Amino acid sequence: MSHPQGEQYSFGPFRLLPDQAVLLRDDEPVRLGSRAIEILILLVRNAGLIVGKAQIMEEVWPDTTVVEANLTVHMSVLRRALEDDTTSVPYIATVSGRGYRFTANVSVEPPTRPYFEAGGDQQSNLPVLLTRLIGRSETLHMLDAKLPEQRLTTIVGTGGVGKTALALNVAERQLGRWPDGVWLADFAPLADANLVPTALATVLGLEVRSTNPVPALINALADKEMFLVLDNCEHMIEAVAIIAHAILQSARSVVLLATSREPLTIPGETVLRLEPLSVPPETEIVGAQEALHYPAIELLCERARANDADFSLQDADALFASLICRKLGGVPLAIEFATALVPIFGLRGLATRLDDRLRLLVDGHRSSPPRHRTLTAALDWSYQLLEVQDQRVFRRLAIFTGGFSMEAAAAVIGGGTDEGVCAEILARLVRKSLVSPDMRGSRLRFRLLETTRAFALGALEEAGEVADASRLHADYFARSLHGDGELPASSADYMAFVPDLDNIRSALRWATSPQGDTQMALAIGAGALPVWFGLSLLTECGTSMNELMNGLDLELRKSPYGAAIDIAIAATDIFTYGAQESSYADWTKREQAAANEDQLIERVRLLLGRWTFNIRMPDYDLADEQSLAIEEIARDVRGVVGEQSAPLAALVDKDHLIATAHWARGTTLHHIGNLDAARHALEQFLVAETAAMRSFFMAITGFDRRSDVLGLLAIAKCLQGDVEQGLADGEAAIDEARTTRKALPICEALQWVCFTLVLMAGPSTRTFRLTRELLQTSKDHSLHSHYGVALCLKGCLAAASGRHEHAIERLGQGLAQLRDAHYGPFDPFFVGVLATSLATIGRITEARDSITMFEQMRTTQHGFVGPELMRRKALVEVLSGTPDRAESSLRAARDEADRQGTRLWQMRALSDLAALYQARERVADAQRERATLALTIPEQLRERDFGLQW
Repeated sequence: MSHPQGEQYSFGPFRLLPDQAVLLRDDEPVRLGSRAIEILILLVRNAGLIVGKAQIMEEVWPDTTVVEANLTVHMSVLRRALEDDTTSVPYIATVSGRGYRFTANVSVEPPTRPYFEAGGDQQSNLPVLLTRLIGRSETLHMLDAKLPEQRLTTIVGTGGVGKTALALNVAERQLGRWPDGVWLADFAPLADANLVPTALATVLGLEVRSTNPVPALINALADKEMFLVLDNCEHMIEAVAIIAHAILQSARSVVLLATSREPLTIPGETVLRLEPLSVPPETEIVGAQEALHYPAIELLCERARANDADFSLQDADALFASLICRKLGGVPLAIEFATALVPIFGLRGLATRLDDRLRLLVDGHRSSPPRHRTLTAALDWSYQLLEVQDQRVFRRLAIFTGGFSMEAAAAVIGGGTDEGVCAEILARLVRKSLVSPDMRGSRLRFRLLETTRAFALGALEEAGEVADASRLHADYFARSLHGDGELPASSADYMAFVPDLDNIRSALRWATSPQGDTQMALAIGAGALPVWFGLSLLTECGTSMNELMNGLDLELRKSPYGAAIDIAIAATDIFTYGAQESSYADWTKREQAAANEDQLIERVRLLLGRWTFNIRMPDYDLADEQSLAIEEIARDVRGVVGEQSAPLAALVDKDHLIATAHWARGTTLHHIGNLDAARHALEQFLVAETAAMRSFFMAITGFDRRSDVLGLLAIAKCLQGDVEQGLADGEAAIDEARTTRKALPICEALQWVCFTLVLMAGPSTRTFRLTRELLQTSKDHSLHSHYGVALCLKGCLAAASGRHEHAIERLGQGLAQLRDAHYGPFDPFFVGVLATSLATIGRITEARDSITMFEQMRTTQHGFVGPELMRRKALVEVLSGTPDRAESSLRAARDEADRQGTRLWQMRALSDLAALYQARERVADAQRERATLALTIPEQLRERDFGLQW
């Protein structure tokens, strides 16, 4: 059946946009997985009709075999998303044995919301609220407004999340609105379900003499206008559900608010799932003021002040407060218990002890109910209520860190448990608030709160199942990262595995432990590479993989997974701390062996590693030789026999090798200073590289060649005088790098573009802004060579602004950083700027010595920035009183720039040489140099303001 394009459906506060697969609540998007939204669209389009389970599964999972429990879990998620509506019945009704029916009125306009007017004062048995409710204002206001229409609302959540606190605050607001009062019935002390009606009658002061108290109780309530809080229902769930259902049917002016770890699951119930308090994310470092905007931190500090009047959150402790609240999952009860320990340990001390958090949080307030005196007791309560099979599943889920999919859960349960059974159990655990559904992505995932997981881990250890669960967990990720499962391989879609990064780390830790499995570790490590590179976690990648590979025999290192890991280690070493000479010697030896044994993949990856090492050190002669060797391999290769299935097989695909050869050759020629040939090769690369090649290379190295090449072209074109096109390429380089969302490509593009802007725009607002970004991003991600470049660029900008003392400091720091990172292509330029700044403030000897020492240590040509070093050397020589040497240096700079085609350097050398001649009264020579400048330098360069020469 076709539907009009752009159709929209409204019901309650919701608006459904099928064409966009979007559900809005009060014009705010509701996060739903793609399957859940498809189910909702199907039900809404058939509102009022029964939609069979088979029909739903056929339309939502076409050409896929799924079990009915899978549908059950998605329906649970969907119902949760639709909770707190303004109707008195659920939006979706289950028709037993047949399917589901969407029961709400659906129209193009939302219904008018009813207005409720409060009544007068009445009595109550509510306890006095001694503490302020934190972080629940929005929920509190919403419940306050909607409860009169929602006859039964059940606040559902895990132990300690604050269900009772929220319910009591809601009830407090209801005081004075109900003629027959606001009452609290706490079922926690009951051990006998038969006592539920009696307990409720006792609270209400009703006399019930019948042996079956329910009819008499309902009769007594029939004409009452009353607000009832039914607290701690989970262990008496069936008995409470029976009496609540009877009240809803017969006592039409009684409104119920229940708290439980699972819904009552009766008609007319609205479920509000209470989540933990929000905490600062791990990626955000906040000060005290910012931290207090997060409810979990606010609660921690307020309760800490109750224990210690002198307590106040300082900036230095904000990180530890954030860590405590994250470790405790934002669960209010856990945070309140933790605050009692702050006077003893302090925030810093408590944060370091939280790995054993359940042992620490033992006492609690003596006035708290016994079940709340430890989190273990609170969770054990729920655990003991589970069936034996559900207990086993629950504790095995603790092996996951950060969440899991249904497929992953089925894998770690073991014992031949299929996904259907797993789905049924997960649905039960979700209903009991022991497992939380996570609807943020397109795939349905689940998670355990940190405190819940800690309890479950203890149960797992007690059951003696840790080893088996750990092996199954590691085996699942060893397979799924390579495409053996519901997801594509990480090399095809690394983002699909980002939610499981913590699981991957955990699996790798186990696989590399004495109890682990080396082959499994290699599979996990190789499969995780695209995830690490995709998230710019180069340091973590290098550290983890070095630990894995240390001590492995050569055959394992040469295995397909070992080879993939080796090239990743080389990339992370090079782009973080800089590769060491010992690594280079090892690569050289192994490349020769690979060439002798005709192992093409091994040879090419090691050759690329050696070339990258030399282009960065630099040793341009060796880099030139190696880039020519790559070109030769690309010309001669005819195919890869027997290696097509290897993870790195695409590296030696002929078309990919040709593109790689263009990139390596063009980069080498650029760095050497042969800019015409460099531009030709780099532009060939841009044509040759496909999107698949780009993704593959980033997946195995983290490096984006496309944005890098555009950055190189930006410098080359500007140096040659094609300024407008060069600046445009610089913008394109940054844009392309940002599309990768990876720190390494962004920093690589920024360093080339910022260098270009320093030359062409000087200390402009944009130059300062991009340089600051390069500095911060490289620092945050331990990209030490890029950080060194950023420091030096800051020094250059200071020199251009006349702040030479600051320039000297920054350039000194940056050059030291670059030496440590083994990165030297820019060094001649930066040393020249350092020398001229020293000379400008009268430190002539230091200026001269800095250049002399650099030239003595440099073992390779100065490359594309060489002419500028010569020019700046001449300026120092002029200030040193040796004009003949200065003239010689300027002539050398002019001639080298002319040979390279670097017209910017040539213009600067000609200008300075003419000025020197003029000062020495050699007017004809000065005129000759100026005439040459006018004839050879492009107008774009001559027209720009080069008071930037500093």
